[in-house]
Amino acid sequence: ALGSVSGGKTLSVTDWLASASPTYALRFEGDLTGNAAFRALMGETTIDGLAAVVHFDGRYTDVTAVPEPANVALLLAGLGLMVARRRKPGA
Repeated sequence: ALGSVSGGKTLSVTDWLASASPTYALRFEGDLTGNAAFRALMGETTIDGLAAVVHFDGRYTDVTAVPEPANVALLLAGLGLMVARRRKPGA
């Protein structure tokens, strides 16, 4: 159980292995997205130095790291290169 949650606190998650748990770093049973104190705590939460984002999946409140824009841009650039290479005749 989560117990008592209050704002004005911080939480840092370190050494999160995304490949072992790709959809969440923390998981709480039930919908905590409407709990103001929980939202305040998650607003001050970092996961390996990245901001945290909260999502309710119908059973659990999942907390995961927001990907860095540079990582997303690199992924999209790589996908674009793969598509361009695939469209080249004789490649």
